[in-house]
Amino acid sequence: PRESVADVAIIIDQDSLLTVQEKITNDVISRFFIHEVGRMGTVPAVFEMDDLPTAIDNGYKMYIFPNAFYLNDTERALINSLKADGNVLVFMFAPGVMNPDAEQILSIGHVRSLVEMNLVYQPRMMALDLKPLEKAYEYAVSLSSGLSLGRYYRAITTGLWIPPGGTVAPTYVGGYLSVSDPCAKPLAEYVWGPGVGFAVKEHANWTSVFYGACALPAPVMRDMAKNAGCHIYIDTDDFIWRNASFLGLYTVTAGEKTVRLPEPFDVYDVFDDRLIGEGIDKFVFTAGENKTYLFFTGDVSVLEATKKMIGMR
Repeated sequence: PRESVADVAIIIDQDSLLTVQEKITNDVISRFFIHEVGRMGTVPAVFEMDDLPTAIDNGYKMYIFPNAFYLNDTERALINSLKADGNVLVFMFAPGVMNPDAEQILSIGHVRSLVEMNLVYQPRMMALDLKPLEKAYEYAVSLSSGLSLGRYYRAITTGLWIPPGGTVAPTYVGGYLSVSDPCAKPLAEYVWGPGVGFAVKEHANWTSVFYGACALPAPVMRDMAKNAGCHIYIDTDDFIWRNASFLGLYTVTAGEKTVRLPEPFDVYDVFDDRLIGEGIDKFVFTAGENKTYLFFTGDVSVLEATKKMIGMR
């Protein structure tokens, strides 16, 4: 079986791509996936907004909306249906700020009703940098490590426009949204302007997360996924891929890696052609730097039968 085993869904909105400057789209979509999504320790499923009903049917535990800026009434109703079952909904930058079905298309009120937090518009030209608040680690342990928020801090190794070793320029805006809600827990505030830019608000049967910048780091997403009850396979910033039968890793750093499985499986190293263990829910191996690994996770007798059938040893 090769079906998805994802606990997290990322919803991309095609219509919103034309509503913001190219730099914001690059940061909140392209750079977000290149730099952070693959490192979050669990494997997300990715949907276009038109396919949100399919995502709803699959019943994920955490939904991330990186660019849901332009939402009609039907799309808002679908998102509102997710506000149940203990789901965590993560909204980035300016979620739902435009509604083509409303009399006033552009309104902060659209954001407030979608996120269900009180937000304030701040008209100021600045970079969207954030600094964690003192007790933010109580919600996200990674925020206690001095982690950079709001901009992509990983070095670029390839590309035409940024020299090797450089980093992505920060996102500059002419105005931004801040949280002003006594029922929300503030996690980070803006560096160059007033207000809270990262907050979480727990409702009766769902949790709302507002993140006012475009660069959401993988360790923070990993913490949020843990809080949502998602399975975390690895706690390091290595790239992971997983389906119902295989688990792949690209290890950015060398050293000992611990992989945790959601239930006991037989684990077989495909590239080294060796059995790691039978009926195990955790395994440890020593990885090289910038190396790719592929493990079969399932019933090893099925793997052996398949190999025999296709003429492999």
